[in-house]
Amino acid sequence: MKGITWLCLISFLVGCASSHLDQSSSHKKPLVPIENIDHVFEEIHDEELIDQLSVVGKLQKSEENTLGIRSKIYRIDDTYLEQILLSTDLLFDSGRTKVKYKSKKLITQLFERIKPNLEDQYLIVVGHTDSIGVADYNMGLSLERAMTVVALMESSQLPTERINTIAAGEQLPLYSNDSKVNRARNRRVELYLSKNRTLALNFLRQIRCPDEQCAQSDLSILAINRQFKLTERVIDAQFPHKIRIFSQKDNGSKIRNIKSFSVTIRTFKVDKNIRKVRLLKGKYLLPRKR
Repeated sequence: MKGITWLCLISFLVGCASSHLDQSSSHKKPLVPIENIDHVFEEIHDEELIDQLSVVGKLQKSEENTLGIRSKIYRIDDTYLEQILLSTDLLFDSGRTKVKYKSKKLITQLFERIKPNLEDQYLIVVGHTDSIGVADYNMGLSLERAMTVVALMESSQLPTERINTIAAGEQLPLYSNDSKVNRARNRRVELYLSKNRTLALNFLRQIRCPDEQCAQSDLSILAINRQFKLTERVIDAQFPHKIRIFSQKDNGSKIRNIKSFSVTIRTFKVDKNIRKVRLLKGKYLLPRKR
């Protein structure tokens, strides 16, 4: 029964189609490994421009201890993207999904600085794990951790129509999971802030695989309702429901292939099935109207 329960979670979150990288591309090592992305992200190093754009930079000036929060600014043409990385060591105890009490104030202050930006920008929250344990459990863990962070936004009343979340599980590592240090780096929650919502998706698509052998994975892009819970309602019909990214395959980082599924979160069948997932406990799901 437990295996079926977790299978339901994967059914709505992820469908993976395995494919090998073209050997020629692995030699050239392009900056952008996905063919349909035409631009390269430029990381901004101008301190004056970073001070002007970065919400994390503003937070660091007002708080003595922001250890565990890192930020980078990227640009394509005249559009900017801030990538905010929240370490799970800052947010959670090992294997837990409840944010540490001592970290809540700092995270809430970060959201207060993000809030004015959401008048004309969008926020995407992405949960990640390392590859230790069962792959479908990691997918559920990344979802609940991402939704725990989203739930903290309620006190700041961030506009939910401008927020999406993605559970990446172990499918999008920044480093090979071959050491304790690298696994700690891969356990993270990321926030992407930009005026162009698809810019964050393109950024996720262009992340290089840390090892030689890669596969592709489809991750669901999930909507948030006004109660800061997951909803099957389509907020923006023009915004994609899935993102295809690279993930590791059969190598030292132990990323597993996951069977491909055709269902999505927005079907009643899946909405019914997710309620069986014990990890979520209904806490982050919108109650279905009878």
